[in-house]
Amino acid sequence: MKAIVAILVLVALVGGGLYFMGLFSMPSPEEDEKKIKALVAAGGSWETLTDVSPPRIYRSISHSSMTGRGAEQKFDRAAFGDLVKRKGSSEGYALEYHLSADIAFEVMVDSSGKLTEIEEMRTMKSLMTPGAP
Repeated sequence: MKAIVAILVLVALVGGGLYFMGLFSMPSPEEDEKKIKALVAAGGSWETLTDVSPPRIYRSISHSSMTGRGAEQKFDRAAFGDLVKRKGSSEGYALEYHLSADIAFEVMVDSSGKLTEIEEMRTMKSLMTPGAP
């Protein structure tokens, strides 16, 4: 039992040391948001965006549906690339990013694969804030 506790303490100390030395760190949601929004403002491509931060899901844009969006699809880079090449949606795509409870948005991609705009999504924070849309 003492050996297990000693190993756990050692792992915690090593992990903490690596974290504080900067050798192990997770990007913050705010940093990811800034990078993504800068790529969209520069008119980048979906390939560049997904290299920086791949989304979990995407939807085809369809103005003929009530919601304006198709069904959720799990994001797979190769399959999405084939879809864009085949012009699978003439109206484009929405890549969904849920970076934290406070940060969520859709990145709009036109049918040629170019990033066009960002649409903010509702988050837990916006639901809890009086007067928020």
